[in-house]
Amino acid sequence: ETPEMDKDNAYAYRMEIARDTKQISTNASYTEVGASFNPEMGYLKRENYRKWSGRIFTRFRPENKFGLLEIRPHVNYDGYWKLDGFQESGRWHIVNHWGFRSGFEIHTGTNLVKEGVIEVFEISDSVFVSAGTYDDQEIQIMIMTNQAKPISFSSMNRIGGFFGGDRINMTPTVRLRYKDRFTSEFSFNFNKVNLPGGNFTTNLLRARLTYSFTPKMYIQSLLQYNNQSDQWSMNWRFIWQRSAGTGLYLVYNQVQDYDGIPIEKSTKSFVVKYSYLFDALN
Repeated sequence: ETPEMDKDNAYAYRMEIARDTKQISTNASYTEVGASFNPEMGYLKRENYRKWSGRIFTRFRPENKFGLLEIRPHVNYDGYWKLDGFQESGRWHIVNHWGFRSGFEIHTGTNLVKEGVIEVFEISDSVFVSAGTYDDQEIQIMIMTNQAKPISFSSMNRIGGFFGGDRINMTPTVRLRYKDRFTSEFSFNFNKVNLPGGNFTTNLLRARLTYSFTPKMYIQSLLQYNNQSDQWSMNWRFIWQRSAGTGLYLVYNQVQDYDGIPIEKSTKSFVVKYSYLFDALN
């Protein structure tokens, strides 16, 4: 309950049913968040909505044909509606994962995407998306080399409809690992978008680095740059974890951009946190 807010609509709940077998996993869920629900210390990416989700996931292991280890065809659906019945978004994800004994994988599939835009918004400089409902389809291909190797590569690639126009999206990623001490990940997110209201291109560069002094003491950093907004952000963390639930955390953030969305001012923060878990009854 939050003072001065409508108590009748200050609710949120989620229900899920699931069944797992060796070959098939299925689940379905329903979520609803009232118009006056206030998460207080948490946050919501959406408010005032209901959501239906479902998944059918299957696994098959052929007898060493073409080097295949496992085939995983599956279908996911996520749909969001406002409580007044307007559908904000929906996505059918129909895909098959081809896993090889060498560790190489290729994922092939398609996405059927619905976006409901309530009011016009500016998606890029002087490029606007009009209000309306957009039904689009995109083809998705992902390739992935053996992630256990010291050097590995992956790339998610999508091409298809986007808000009444079309988009090419590619996210190549290189991972480097040195023994059990150093891991790194360098990725590049490229978008070329053609819309009825105009065209634009975005490039997002991201680097993740981790160095472990010991299994319980390590340092992590995340660097990110967005060319469209000419903004960058940095996150640095030192973690000394003595045991589960007990440890020291030092965190520094400098943000000029939030996941591709520019913010008005650069923000800096430094956080020191120490947690200790103990048995109060012993």
